[in-house]
Amino acid sequence: MGLKDYIPGEMVVVVGAIIIDNWVKLTVAKVDEMWSFTSGSGGEATRTLNGSKLVKYTLELPQTNEGNLSLYELTKTDRKATTNIAIVDPNGASSYACSRATIIKPPDAEFSQTEAGTRTWELIGPEDINITGGN
Repeated sequence: MGLKDYIPGEMVVVVGAIIIDNWVKLTVAKVDEMWSFTSGSGGEATRTLNGSKLVKYTLELPQTNEGNLSLYELTKTDRKATTNIAIVDPNGASSYACSRATIIKPPDAEFSQTEAGTRTWELIGPEDINITGGN
C-alpha cells in the first residue's frame, strides 16, 4: 500500500461563482438517516428506505476571509433563488455537489480582544453528487 496525500489547500470549494479558499473546516452531512427501523412485538423487524436526498454543507471560514462578504451578498439576492455548491478533493475520490442549495441564515458573529474568530455558513439542498471516498 502506497503513501497517500491529503492536502487541504488543494481542495476545491465553490459556492455560486465564489471560490472559497483558506477555510477552517468543511462538513458534508446527510440531513436524514438513510434507513429507519420498526420492530413488532414478536421481534419481526422492518426497515424502510428514506428517499430524502437533503444534505447539509457546513463551511467554517476565518472571520477575515473575503468569502464571508461574498456569501453574505448571496443571502441578499432574490429570496427564491438557490445557489450551487461543489466540494472536490483532487488528491482523493471525494466529490460533493448540489445545484439547488440554500444558505440557511447568515452566521453568528463573535469578536474577541485576543484572537480572531470564525464564521460558520450552513447550506442545505438535495444532493446531485455525494461520493465519500478516500485518498
